[in-house]
Amino acid sequence: MLDQDRVSGCSDDLVEAFRSGNATTENARQLENMARISEADLACMVAAEDALAKIGHAAVPALLDALKDPSPNRRSGSAKALGQIGPAAATALPSLQPLVKDDPAETVRQAAAEAVKQIKPRRWLSF
Repeated sequence: MLDQDRVSGCSDDLVEAFRSGNATTENARQLENMARISEADLACMVAAEDALAKIGHAAVPALLDALKDPSPNRRSGSAKALGQIGPAAATALPSLQPLVKDDPAETVRQAAAEAVKQIKPRRWLSF
């Protein structure tokens, strides 16, 4: 597991090197490696969310916890997984509804809104 403080410090150093014009080819390699790790992390996160959605109702508590994560990617992914679970994730509605209006990330607001629609679809009256 990566030490988050070490990664943050490294990324700050890289940003400063590129801003100051003092970046080296080694800095470029480090940046490229960090981008690859980030892509792999995102792919793993998406795979985990898909797996949790397939588990269904039993995964709702874990996904509710993930809605509180500082990462917008994790919050939006968790909302999407809850939406995929559908009506069986109805206990998540009180946690999703505030995200629709108040989350600072647009992707989270959109994912939460879509999840609410999937969990509690509007019932159309037939005449």
